[in-house]
Amino acid sequence: MKKIVLILLPILFSLTACLPSLQTMRSWEQIEVLKGGHLIVFLDNEQEKIAKLRQFGYEVRADKLAEKELKQHLKIIEAFQRNFTFCPVYFTRDTEEENFVFLNKNATPDASIQVPESQVFFGRFEPRDLQDYQDEVKQVFVFQLFDHEHQRLESPFPGYEEVAGYPVSLSMGYAVKALDNRLNNYYSKPRGKR
Repeated sequence: MKKIVLILLPILFSLTACLPSLQTMRSWEQIEVLKGGHLIVFLDNEQEKIAKLRQFGYEVRADKLAEKELKQHLKIIEAFQRNFTFCPVYFTRDTEEENFVFLNKNATPDASIQVPESQVFFGRFEPRDLQDYQDEVKQVFVFQLFDHEHQRLESPFPGYEEVAGYPVSLSMGYAVKALDNRLNNYYSKPRGKR
C-alpha cells in the first residue's frame, strides 16, 4: 500500500502542476464577462482642489491645474478611443459617489451619456512601486482593472505596462493597446488552450 501511495503522489503533484490555478480560471471567466459588458475608466479628479484654489483667490494656479487635468483626461480618452476595441468604454471623474457623471470625448460632463445595463468593470491608471532585478524601486504607472466588487483582477490582468512620464500619450496608448491585445488574444483562444 505504501508503495502505491509513493508512486501515486508524484503523479498527482505533476498533474496538479499542469492545471491552471483557480485565479487564472476566474480571470478567463472575467474576460468573457467583460467582453459582453463595459468598462468605466476613472480619471484623476482635481475639482475639489481647483475649487479651493479659486475660493482663496489663486485663480492662475487654479486655471493651470484645470488645464493640466483637461489635457490628461483628453490623452487618456484618446488612448482608449484609438487603441481599445474589446468592449465599450465610458469615462468619469474619480469620486466617492456611486452616481457617475460621464465625460464625453471632449472630457466635459455629459448627462446624455447612458451606460447600458450590463456587467461593469472599472479601470484606472495608478502608480506602482516596482522592484527591478537590482533591487531598486521605481515608480511606474499601470492600468489596473477592477471587477464590479472593486476587487483587483489578477493574471492576466492588469496590463503592467510602464507608463513613463505619466501622462504621455505614446506610452499610455501603448499600455492600452497592450491590454486590448492581451484581452482579444485570450478571448479568441478556445478555453482549453488559454
